Amino acid sequence: MESLFSISITFVTDFLKWCKKYQHLKPILFSLHIDTEQNTRKMVCFAGLFFLATCFSLSSRASAGRHSLNICTVNISNGLYGCPTIEIENNGQKETQGDNYLTCLRNGSLKTFADCTILDISSQNLSSIEFGVFNSLSKLTSLEISNNKIKYINTSMFAALTECTNLILKNNQLKTIQPGTFKGLIKLSILDLSFNQIAFLHVGCFDGIPNLYQLSLQHNQISTNAEHSPFKSLGALNSLNLESNNISAFSNTFLKGLCNVQVIVLGNNSLSKIQSDYFQDSKKLRYLIMRDNRIESIEAGAFVQHIDLTYLDLNNNNIQILDREMFPPHSVLEGMKNNGRLTKVLLHLKNNPILCEAIANCWITQTNNHFRVYSNCHQEENDCESEGRLQ
Repeated sequence: MESLFSISITFVTDFLKWCKKYQHLKPILFSLHIDTEQNTRKMVCFAGLFFLATCFSLSSRASAGRHSLNICTVNISNGLYGCPTIEIENNGQKETQGDNYLTCLRNGSLKTFADCTILDISSQNLSSIEFGVFNSLSKLTSLEISNNKIKYINTSMFAALTECTNLILKNNQLKTIQPGTFKGLIKLSILDLSFNQIAFLHVGCFDGIPNLYQLSLQHNQISTNAEHSPFKSLGALNSLNLESNNISAFSNTFLKGLCNVQVIVLGNNSLSKIQSDYFQDSKKLRYLIMRDNRIESIEAGAFVQHIDLTYLDLNNNNIQILDREMFPPHSVLEGMKNNGRLTKVLLHLKNNPILCEAIANCWITQTNNHFRVYSNCHQEENDCESEGRLQ
């Protein structure tokens, strides 16, 4: 007998009775939600539930954001064969209530989720993940373990997830990423490590993810000017977000290897200048956001090789003088314009001590309207057409 089922369980005892009653059925579609607000059991075992499940959700809607499942043991998933979507969450509640959250993932606890493609274990009190727990999830394409208390990830923890494209680890307590941590994630496209406590990026920490497209590191504690290249293996990276860290300076090798990156966000750091060699490998850069720093100067030639740059945000800095030679020379811009390749560069300079008179005279001579300047001057937009320069 084949059936179509969707069920919501309030009490685990009801669920166990339901399993016994319908154990002879094998539905082709099964959606299960267990609300643990009313449950007191510390462990739930699904042995005997041999359904072709498509969605399993374990959550709590209690006002305190609590549920009573605090550990995933070896047999918790027995019977949930063929289930592609697994969600174990607390609906965004972050407060801790003793042992009323999931705190540990034991090795073997997910062994029967072999067909799972999406796994979400967010907003728990999760602090421990045993090595090997993901070894059976070779079909997984998306893994989210956000809003937990994870402090450390074992090297090669995700090695079995060769099909995974999205890995979300934001809002944990990670302090460091060891070399080899992401080994095996050959198809990974999106990696989110934002809102952690990462202070230093080790050489090789991003090795093993050659197809990474987007890397989020905002709201950490990264503070480095060390002579190393943590991103050198990320040749396919398109977007790098380092906003809201403690970066005051970095070497010309820090961003080495980012030959295809188009978006870099360095806003809300403590940078005091932009050196001419900061972005020397990132010649395809299109969007650069460096607002809310302490930038006072930009070296000549800083963007001379960045002919695709269309958006530069320098709002809320201490810039008084700009050198026209920071951008590509007039002859290059003219050639691009004649070939139909040139897009007007949007230059944001609001809340800088730069003189409005200088902007009005426009500091780029002979540019034939290649730039548009946004400032605090009388005109909201200043198209650079007249002669003049700031330096």
